[in-house]
Parts: sequence; structure tokens; C-alpha cells
Amino acid sequence: MKRFFLLLLLLLIAAAVIAVPAAALEITFKKEVAVTTDFITFGDVAGFDEQNQLTEALASKIIARAPEPGESLFLNAVNIQKEILRKTTLSRYTLWSGSSVVAVTREGQQVATTTLLAAIQGYLQQKQNSLPQAQLRFEPRSLPLPLILPKGTLDIEVIPSNPSLLESSRFTLILRVDGKVEENLSITGDLQALAEVVIVTNSLARGTILSSANTATTIRDLTEYTQPCTDLRTVLGKRLKHSMRAQSVLSVSDVEIPPLVRKGQLVKIVLSQANMHITATGIARSDGKHGEIIRVQNASSNKLIHCLVTAPGIVEVRI
Repeated sequence: MKRFFLLLLLLLIAAAVIAVPAAALEITFKKEVAVTTDFITFGDVAGFDEQNQLTEALASKIIARAPEPGESLFLNAVNIQKEILRKTTLSRYTLWSGSSVVAVTREGQQVATTTLLAAIQGYLQQKQNSLPQAQLRFEPRSLPLPLILPKGTLDIEVIPSNPSLLESSRFTLILRVDGKVEENLSITGDLQALAEVVIVTNSLARGTILSSANTATTIRDLTEYTQPCTDLRTVLGKRLKHSMRAQSVLSVSDVEIPPLVRKGQLVKIVLSQANMHITATGIARSDGKHGEIIRVQNASSNKLIHCLVTAPGIVEVRI
């Protein structure tokens, strides 16, 4: 009788050994994990007691979308297990263990307000060489909020609202992480370009010839003017097209080169051809700049002829 019970016990032990293979795969759920990508894989939340082609394939299965950078979510281990069993043909002898809830946190990088503003200032510094000795400064009307973006190499592209930089009142920032666009935002504000400009020191009438006695330089914001003169040398000796008040900023369109010949002025008429050189006196019937054709009245014959202005008080007859 004892032999019978002993034999029965041995048979039960053998059956138990056969029922639960010693090589059964064991999967252990983690309690907390950190991810860096847009999706959560099975391998992120669980570990395996062996490494082979099966566990490598299991680890690559996507089970959920990752939270936003810097945020967390909680996954139910039982639900994950059911989803894996539904999609695979795992052995019924697979052992499941570990935490019943997995806390998943997505790592991120913070982009501070100062970083966003520094990107705009850096862009302005790159453009310095294309502007006349101006000190560029951007003041936002409201500060942008800090951002949390995915981990990776951050690149910020800055685009002004107007191709003419000094007319821009808004900058668009495109933020990329590892080449992928993650954020697009606009910052509105006031752009200043402080530079030396030319002004008239006192009220001047139309036709006034500009000199160091009636002009000077001062610091002004270039964004408030259209084509301001920034080099005093470019206006000296030129004349005003219209009257100007004292302390007014001179623009390129305010001045012109004065004529070499004035209307009513006595001029020297020159005719040169081959070995022949003849001169006469005439009266200019209009103002004339260098290279312009004007009408001149011969002082002897009173005949009107067309002449080329070549120098102050000198015109040339072209045949």
C-alpha cells in the first residue's frame, strides 16, 4: 500500500514538472520608466529573463503613445498583458510578474524665455553687417512662455515679418529637434536700430547748398525714417530739394547734385572738331547738371543751340 502511494506521488511530481516547463519565459513589468520618443514600446515597460529573437520582437511592439515631453501617464499591466496576448502567440506557460501599474515619464528639455529672445538677438547680430553701423535691439511686447520639447539637438530658425528687416514688428521662431519641427511661434515687439544719421542744424530753404556749417550727425532710430543719410560726406556740396526744419533728419530723396550751369548764367560755348577749336559766350536758358543737354542762346547771334554741360559754366556743341 505504501508503495502504491509513493508511486502515485512520484507520478504527480513528474506531471507537475511536465505541466510547467523549466524554460518558460518570464516577463516582469517595471514600476517606473522614462522614454524619449513619441511612442511607448513593450520593451520600455517590461523586462525579459532571456534575450532571443522572440523577446527582441516582443520588445519592439508599440503599446501606447508617449505623453508630452515633461509629462507622465500610468499604464495598467493587466491591460498591456491582454493586448500582447491578443496580438501574439505566447506560450500559456509564460510567467507574468512585477508592478501592476507602470508610470511612464517622457523626458524633455526646457527652452527658456531667455533662450527664445537670445535667438532673435543672435539673428539681428548676424544682420549687422548689412546695416550702416546700427545697434539693433528688439523689445517684445509680452514675454514668450517657456517650452518643453523632446530631448535632442535644438535648432531655432528666426524669420522676420518683413523682408526689409527694419520694417519688421514680429519674428517667427521655428523650433526643430533633431531636424523635426516641434514648435512654431511668433513674438511681436518693437525693433530699434540706433545709428548715426545726418540732420540739418537749422531751418534751411529749398536750394540751400549743404555744408559742415548747416549739417551735423546725431543718434536716431533708423526704423522711424525712410532711407536716412548715415554718412555726412554723401550730402556735403549737394542742395536741398525742399525746405527743412532744424534738427530734421536728411534722407536720400531730400538732396540732389546742384547744377553745374544755372538758368540765365553766362556760359562758355566750346566747339571742337578735328583741328578746329572755337569758343563763344552764351546764356543758359535752363539749369544743367553734368552730362545734360540744355538750350543756350548765343550772345552774339541770339540763336538758340543745344549744348552738353561738361563743367561749371562750360557747355559743348556736339555736331
